[in-house]
Amino acid sequence: MKIKLLFLSLIISTSVFAQSEGPNSPLMATYSAIGCLACPGAEWNNWLNVTAADGMYADVSLNSFPNCFQTSCYYSRYLMASNFDFAIPANATITGIQAEILRMTSAASIIKDSIVQIFTSINAGTNHADTSAWTSSPVNITYGGSTDLWGLLLTPASVNDVNFGVQVMIRNGSAQAALLPSSIDHMQMTVYYSLPTGTYSQTKTPGELTLYPNPAASEFTISNSRFPILKVEIYNLTGERILSQPQTSSFKPETSVDISQLSPGIYFVVINAGTEKIKRKFIKSEY
Repeated sequence: MKIKLLFLSLIISTSVFAQSEGPNSPLMATYSAIGCLACPGAEWNNWLNVTAADGMYADVSLNSFPNCFQTSCYYSRYLMASNFDFAIPANATITGIQAEILRMTSAASIIKDSIVQIFTSINAGTNHADTSAWTSSPVNITYGGSTDLWGLLLTPASVNDVNFGVQVMIRNGSAQAALLPSSIDHMQMTVYYSLPTGTYSQTKTPGELTLYPNPAASEFTISNSRFPILKVEIYNLTGERILSQPQTSSFKPETSVDISQLSPGIYFVVINAGTEKIKRKFIKSEY
């Protein structure tokens, strides 16, 4: 009995100090060697689409393996997302980085990650490529975690920098060309860090805004301290908008959203604040 109580107290202590702010999109996106027609690697199209989980994709078409001549190639160039607008305290110690990529392909089973790295203004981390084949339906893949530094010595200044981000290169390992596109809808990052009072995670967003409870069964509340909310929209993982709820233009510190009619699963909420749109991921639970 004493052992069980001690284990329970350790769980409670960890939970008290844990904190997370919901996911946000990058503010910048591009791809490597942009504009260079003679450089190797297939070029990405619509690369800015990774800045929102809205069913609009950055896409690339790949040649058959191992054929590569300039932009007609079996592997892609790096798709790069950066400027996540982190504001980690200067006295913090970075303990881990987590990246998430919402991806799909029209050539299922032959497309795989080649390289997935986080990068700073001066170097790139270890390769965290997922070994599984891409699927024909959208899947959100997680890379790294709360204790994974990707082989880098990271400081608050380096992760707060606009040049801090994540990059992905993909490849076709088949003799069959993947002329139909492979696509990425959304890229997001979370920074874990420690302070004297515990370990925290942060995915920085414009303003101060939280969504609770998360997971939620029938309703969640948006709490904010800065701006009026004009509209709340909810999208599923395929980018289909399934709810649009206009709001009053006056400032309210809390806004409730009814999700009782949604099926259990993962969704994205887009909060329209007039001058900016803020994205959050939430889980609809059964109970």
